[in-house]
Amino acid sequence: MRKKLVLWAVTSLLLLTAAVSKAELSSYRAQIEATRHGTIDLKADGEIAFKMQPSGQWSLLLDIKGGPLKHRELSSGYTVNSEYRPNKYEQRTKFLFVKEYIDWAFQWDQQKIVGKVKKDDYTFPLETTIHDPLSFQLPLRQSLIDGNRTTFEYQFMRYTRPDTLRFEVIGEELLTLDFGRVHTYILKQTKPMKSDEKKLIWVAKDFDFIPLRFTTYKDDKIKDDLVVEKLWINEQLVSTTP
Repeated sequence: MRKKLVLWAVTSLLLLTAAVSKAELSSYRAQIEATRHGTIDLKADGEIAFKMQPSGQWSLLLDIKGGPLKHRELSSGYTVNSEYRPNKYEQRTKFLFVKEYIDWAFQWDQQKIVGKVKKDDYTFPLETTIHDPLSFQLPLRQSLIDGNRTTFEYQFMRYTRPDTLRFEVIGEELLTLDFGRVHTYILKQTKPMKSDEKKLIWVAKDFDFIPLRFTTYKDDKIKDDLVVEKLWINEQLVSTTP
């Protein structure tokens, strides 16, 4: 009888651990500041918002506005067996008098991706999971929560074609933000990557691995920097030790 109780307790603990590791990602909203460094620095404000519905439907929004720049990306999809599948992605960018539109539809039932970049139409097979330029963040966060890897690889739509996206954890940092100091992991993008560029992402170790900073370096100097200024998780404002 005692052995059965011990076995039941161990089994329950394992099931609970599995359930926790595969729990749905928490919704969040972040107020951000984006800077493009150059002869004249360009600054813009905006938000990132991830919403997870009880039905498994989700959406991820990036919206930035400032001066001559307007940039908006929206990805939406659903979960299947803990897999975050995008079904629609759109990007709208306007810089001065230049406009760029990108649209992708992930037709899983027909196993194809159809879309338009600027005025050109494209179709690609969808035989394995492919993400859009935003939705890769979701399986990345889930893998970090599961805690069993330090390198990550995904297929994603790189402008006009599918490509491989890779990251590796290269360190940790106590990142100082407007709302306090946060323990972060630093992820380096290793593919695709230009020889003179470096791209890093800081994710919050204690807050569901939500991205807090995206930085692109060119010739070892910061080129683009997007930083979270305020963060709400499940509509609760986050505040940490200064």
